[in-house]
Amino acid sequence: MKTLLATILLLFSYSYSFCQSPILVSIVGNNLVYHHLSDNRIKYVPLSSNIFTSEVPRSIDYNPDECIYYIITNFRSTPKLYTVTHLGDVTSVGTLAPNNGQAFYSCEAIAYSEYTKKTYVSVSYPNGDYYTETIAEINTNNAVFTPITTINTNLPRADDADFMECYGTSLIISDNNVSPSYTTLFSLDLTNIGTTSNPTSIYYSDAFINFQELTVINDKVYVEEAKRLYQLDLTASTKTFAFVQNLSYTGFNGTSTAMTSFNNEEIFDNITLHNDTVICDGDSIEIDPSDLSEFTWSDGSTGVKAFKTSGNYFGTSKVGSCLFSTDTFNITIEPCDTCSIHFQSIDTNNQLTLNDTILCEGDSLKIGIPIIPNWNITWNTGSTQDSITIKFPGSYYAFYSYGDCTFRTKIVEVGFESCDSCDFKLQRTIDYFKQFENIALCIGDSFVLRLPSFIDSVSWSNGGNVLNRTFKEATEIQGLVFVDTCSYQTVPFNLNFYSCKECSIYLPNAFTPDNNTLNEVFRPIFSPDCAYSIESFQIFNRWGEKLLDSDTAVWDGTYEQEKCQMDVYIYLLSVKYTVGNTVERYNGNVHLVR
Repeated sequence: MKTLLATILLLFSYSYSFCQSPILVSIVGNNLVYHHLSDNRIKYVPLSSNIFTSEVPRSIDYNPDECIYYIITNFRSTPKLYTVTHLGDVTSVGTLAPNNGQAFYSCEAIAYSEYTKKTYVSVSYPNGDYYTETIAEINTNNAVFTPITTINTNLPRADDADFMECYGTSLIISDNNVSPSYTTLFSLDLTNIGTTSNPTSIYYSDAFINFQELTVINDKVYVEEAKRLYQLDLTASTKTFAFVQNLSYTGFNGTSTAMTSFNNEEIFDNITLHNDTVICDGDSIEIDPSDLSEFTWSDGSTGVKAFKTSGNYFGTSKVGSCLFSTDTFNITIEPCDTCSIHFQSIDTNNQLTLNDTILCEGDSLKIGIPIIPNWNITWNTGSTQDSITIKFPGSYYAFYSYGDCTFRTKIVEVGFESCDSCDFKLQRTIDYFKQFENIALCIGDSFVLRLPSFIDSVSWSNGGNVLNRTFKEATEIQGLVFVDTCSYQTVPFNLNFYSCKECSIYLPNAFTPDNNTLNEVFRPIFSPDCAYSIESFQIFNRWGEKLLDSDTAVWDGTYEQEKCQMDVYIYLLSVKYTVGNTVERYNGNVHLVR
């Protein structure tokens, strides 16, 4: 294919497209083929009818508001309209017919607009040239269409509406011609349609491209020619079709006659509801599907469900406008050793985590084990508490009991020996100073450090030897501590003073990432002297798709290095304030304006 260039800029008054999953959809044989362009996953969904092997699809488009595909067949003989669900169920709507009974020659393209909520077809009349010059609205319930505008054919290279796709408030129209040879793309503003329309030229090449359909995904036009996929960026100042990849589908022998897009990645992987589970005879398991939208079990029930019998179970959940089945999970009922089942729910080997240890004579050690609901604890010392204090050498362990079930923790051996007296005396000093490694205070307050009575004297790193000190400003300090004849150099500890005036935060409701250096990013603005850290910052689109998850509270309006379209987005912000050690969470909407 020749390199295709265009110098005319595309002007749209408003963009209505959003960040989409790059999923290409085609009809190949008796299958809907879903092709994820980012990772080349391909899924074949069998069609419920083989009608498209005899009635060749001319054009297909997807209506995300109803989760349905519209398909035009037999475009130059007896054009017909079909609907296909995302799971391949085919329904005939009927033969296309004009609302005024006028004879027509062909119907070449169909396109659904998320902006106007209408479906459009391009039709031609036997008026001498047979070019598809009329744009009509079609009633998708009965296949009756109503003409709304005629393309001005006096425009250069605007004779024919061979293929169409809606993009924002506009209709992208292609005109492919063999003789004279050219390929063009036009934009027709759906917000300002008259009896005769003058579409805006957005691309032209004197090379004929033999593609049979087009679709738009994330500001890019995709076309296929001879099993090769090309794309054109509608936002680029200079537009050209660039090769993307070769296409290889089972049963795909010729050129695609129909192509569109799909936005729900669940088509590739069913929703996981629960794993296969084994339960004891007489027991039951409850499964709560409340985190799934509009969930219905396969038996028609909804909400939390208790299972007491073996079987395979699944349900359906709504994603956008589409219903998807969950993965089927199996529940098996078996006779069980009750104690073994109880033991499986807890880690019987690691309830006592202490290893064998040696203590200094005169010391003691407190050891504990976790409380397990409904289980009783008995130590080999006779204690029934969750912890004991060890003062003598020996073996120590505990029993857990529940009804007739009992298990023992591991055995810990504790010994005693003579130790360096300084190590023993100074350990309390070491433990005491650990609490002062970092302290946050308010400006204007003071902090009084009172050393415990077992410390005999101290020499501070910044001078002085008093046991009690008052600090009113930021300080890093350590001391040489004396206990009897033993000395210990403490670790440095920091006192930090901050403004304790209430931190205020301003979250803008709009930003304009249009490279004019003004208001380019969305970020929170805090009051001066506010001490804080960002714990999490997330951005979602209106469908709940996460576009950003960061510990830096800045968003430049992109997703996976692609510009997101003008729309309202949702933010979630979690902030930890230093003074008071509190965490506050904020959420709201922000307008991305281009």
